[in-house]
Amino acid sequence: EYPCVGEITPAYARLEADTVRLIGTLFPQTHVFFLIRETLARTWSNVRKNMVKQHVRNPTLDWMIAQADSPKTRSRNDYVATVRAWHEAFRERFHVLLFDDLIGHPNQGIDVFDVTADFWSEQL
Repeated sequence: EYPCVGEITPAYARLEADTVRLIGTLFPQTHVFFLIRETLARTWSNVRKNMVKQHVRNPTLDWMIAQADSPKTRSRNDYVATVRAWHEAFRERFHVLLFDDLIGHPNQGIDVFDVTADFWSEQL
């Protein structure tokens, strides 16, 4: 009855709590899987991405710090506020997973693929 679709972007972490509540209200059957990435790795990845986008070949330390400390980067790394807003709006339909469990250590701890496969098999 309900299609299985996916979307991924760190920009969702920047949504205001009111917007997240509206999404939860408009889509009452939706489950959200929030994949948390270690903040230093996430920030460094963003700095490297910005180097490519802005054609910066030899960045200064000041440039890198400015990229890492930008309001956009800080808001995407504010996992406490993000988890609080999404959990409040989705409750039992909100699931937190760790990026390292998926990418860095897929055979240790929680298996993200098993968790999501188990979830979907229960829903179908």
